[in-house]
Amino acid sequence: MDEKSIFSKINNRNSRILLIHPSFKYTGTDNFPLGLGYVAAILKKQGYQNITVVDEQKYQIGKDQIERIFKPEIVGISLTSPSFPRTKNILKSIKKIRQNKQPLIILGGVHPTFRIEECLEAGGDIIVRGEADNTLLQLFSGVIKSLDEVNGISFFDHDNFMIKHNSDTEQITDLDTVPFPARELFKKENYSVMSTTTSRGCPYNCNYCSATTYWNNRVRYHSVEYVVNELASIADLGYKLVIFEDATFSVNFKRTEAICQELIENERIKSLVWSCETRPDRLNSDLLNLFDQSRCIMINLGVESASDEVLRINNRNVKLENVIDAIQTGKKLRSTIQVMMIFGLPGENQQSVKETINFLETYKPDRVLLSLATAYPGTELDHTTNRIDLPLEWRKKFVGHGGDQHSPLYFPENMLKEEYITLAEKLLETVNKVNKINHSMFRKRQDRVIKESYLE
Repeated sequence: MDEKSIFSKINNRNSRILLIHPSFKYTGTDNFPLGLGYVAAILKKQGYQNITVVDEQKYQIGKDQIERIFKPEIVGISLTSPSFPRTKNILKSIKKIRQNKQPLIILGGVHPTFRIEECLEAGGDIIVRGEADNTLLQLFSGVIKSLDEVNGISFFDHDNFMIKHNSDTEQITDLDTVPFPARELFKKENYSVMSTTTSRGCPYNCNYCSATTYWNNRVRYHSVEYVVNELASIADLGYKLVIFEDATFSVNFKRTEAICQELIENERIKSLVWSCETRPDRLNSDLLNLFDQSRCIMINLGVESASDEVLRINNRNVKLENVIDAIQTGKKLRSTIQVMMIFGLPGENQQSVKETINFLETYKPDRVLLSLATAYPGTELDHTTNRIDLPLEWRKKFVGHGGDQHSPLYFPENMLKEEYITLAEKLLETVNKVNKINHSMFRKRQDRVIKESYLE
C-alpha cells in the first residue's frame, strides 16, 4: 500500500479500525488480550472512536464478516508465535477483499518484533517493533506525513524495493502515563478472569524466554496508586478474579508488600481475588503470608527443572531450597502454588529427568504445569538449530508451551528422538500422578479463598 493511501486512513479520525487477537491452540489459561486492550486505549486517546475488538479465542471471524460487517479501513493484529499461523489465514482472507476496499494492516507483538520479514511477506503493511505505545502515539498523531518519521516501525518501501527499519522508539519512562486497557470494548461475559500488569520487563536472562530481549533487559513499574486505581476500575466493571501478568510479580519486595496491603485494606479493591507468576527466589515466608491475607488464589512458580546443572546452563539462577520452602509454606496457607516445569531444555538427560521426578514425588506441589522447551523467536534457543518434529496428537498431551503444532521444539544435544519421547512421557506420567493426588485439595483451597472473599 502506498503512503498516500496509508495516511488517508491513519489521519482520518473516523476510520473504521478492527483490532484482532488471533486464535491459537493452547490448553492453559485463556486470558484477556491485554496488549490489544492497550492498543485500543491509545487509539481512543488519540481521538479514534470507531474501534471494534475481536478476541478470536472467543469467536473466529472470516472474510465475509470482515468485508461486509466490520468494513475496516485499518486492521491491527497483536500476535505471538503460536498465533502466527492463524494470523496468516486472516491476512489471506483480507487479501481476497476487493482491491479498492483493502485495509491498512498493522502487525505488532513479540512474533512480528523478531520475525519482521516473515510478517511483511504474510501481508503486513507496517510492523510495530517492541513496546508499541510511543510508536502508535506518533503514527496516529495526525501530523506525520511520511513513515520515515515514525520510530519503532518496519515496512516495505515500494519506491526503492527494500524493507526499511526505522530507529527504535524510546520506551516509556513513566508508566503511569499509559491509559488503562480499554476493557469496556470487550464483552464482559467472555471473561471470568481479568488480566492486568503492574510492571513491564524482566531483569533476568533465562535463555528460553524472550522477555529480556523484548523489554531491553529492564523493569519499569506503575506506582502503587496507579495499580490500585486500575484494580478499582476492574472491580467496578464487575470482575472478581484478577491475574497479574507481570513477568515476575514480586521482583521488588517492598513494592509488592505495598500492593498486598492495599488489597487487604482498601475498600475499593477488597472484593478481588488474584493470582500471579513469580520466581522462587523472590518469595519468602512473610511475603507468602501476605499473599494469603490479601486473597491470592494461586502463585505460578517458575521452577523449570530440579536439576542444578540444567538450571545453570539455562541461566536460571534459582536454588531448589527456595522452591522447597515456598511449597512447604504454601501448604499451610489458602493460596495454592502451581510449579511450572519445562522438559527438554539444554542439558536435559536421563539424570536430570530423574532428579525432577524425584523432586515432584517427594514434595508434591499443589499443581504442576509441564511445557516442552520451545525455541521461540527472541530467545537464546532460537539461535540454535537443534529441533525435533513431533505430531500434534503427541504434543497436545502437554498443557503448557510447545503443545501446539507450530511452535519449534528445542531438541537437546546428544539425545535420540526415541529417548526424548520416552523421558518426556515418563516425566508427564509423574506430573499427572501428582496433579491427580492433589486435585481435590487444590480445588477446595481455591474455592475457600473465593467464598471467604465474598463474605468479607
